[in-house]
Amino acid sequence: PGPHTLSLSVSDELGASCLAQARYTASTPPAVSLTSPLDGGVYLDGEALAFSAEVSDADEAPDALVLSWELDGTLAGSDPADSTGTAVLAPAELEPGEHSLLVSATDSTGQTASAVSAFRIDGAPSQPAVSISPATATTATDLYATASDSTDPEGGVVTYGLVWLADGAATSHTGASLPAAVTEKGQTWTVVATPSDGLQDGPPAEASVFIENTPPAVTGISVVPASPVYNDDVLLCAATADDPDETPALSYRWLQGGAERSA
Repeated sequence: PGPHTLSLSVSDELGASCLAQARYTASTPPAVSLTSPLDGGVYLDGEALAFSAEVSDADEAPDALVLSWELDGTLAGSDPADSTGTAVLAPAELEPGEHSLLVSATDSTGQTASAVSAFRIDGAPSQPAVSISPATATTATDLYATASDSTDPEGGVVTYGLVWLADGAATSHTGASLPAAVTEKGQTWTVVATPSDGLQDGPPAEASVFIENTPPAVTGISVVPASPVYNDDVLLCAATADDPDETPALSYRWLQGGAERSA
């Protein structure tokens, strides 16, 4: 590498001669490699993405090379390399989708080398619609959550993570259903749905339901003595009741022909 002179001398039979010379400089082209973003890489929307390259030249200092950066086919800058050969371009805000970055290096003799990286920016899925059914619930009601309508900018499949909160506090319950047995009257249960495209989560959404009182139910009743009954018999009534919220208190009324009678 370096400047050279090429000479050509021609002589005839009479001893006359002529000389022609050409001066040229021999050099090797620069070497370029992109270190970020990587070719085929996938990066998250909003992530700080560096644009960087390494350049070198056997004949010249790296910071003497002229660099050209093209982002998606448009000139994005000419930031040079430092003395170690590291070149950095100020990052740009990129929309989700496919992109390309090309960096070219040219030395003082006009020799050029370039490197290109094709990469993708992954956009987060949109916020979902969330609902809980039934809309009115008691401690005897299983709850079911539904999340839907999130879209992924790249058309990917969106899945949902569902977690349940009791009165705003975290619980160990996850998934689309919540058994009635874990609820108590007066609680507010909230389901938080977070969409994901497999690479990143989108904004969550939530829905809530208030757990109302469950009416008590009479589970058994008996009157003794059984038929036949005589006018001098004393009737005794016994009953049992169930209430998932508390221990129910029993009260009794006697009716004769539809009219209430005192005990």
